[in-house]
Amino acid sequence: IPATILCRVSLRRKTDSCLSLQSEVDTMRYVSEMTDIPVPKVYAYCTNGNVLSDTYMFLEHITQGEKIEDAFELLDEEGKARVIREYAGVVYNLSQLRFTHIGSL
Repeated sequence: IPATILCRVSLRRKTDSCLSLQSEVDTMRYVSEMTDIPVPKVYAYCTNGNVLSDTYMFLEHITQGEKIEDAFELLDEEGKARVIREYAGVVYNLSQLRFTHIGSL
């Protein structure tokens, strides 16, 4: 585990059930295994809120890079076109994933 990690706590009003966090964790792992799309690693998670009284997860804190909204304006036209193509590639790769079961992961 790296020196810097992120803890994301799900507020009760945002979480319908423990299954929503479990589904998010499973989806992140599935996308990581099935594509080359960069996804933060999940180190630990809790769906029953036994420590923080809410569901939470500890995940990789990605510290490299800048926010797209800040960096995009600084790019020339070729750079902007490259970013748009890369984003479209991510969306396309996600749209090509096929699941073997009905419902969420």
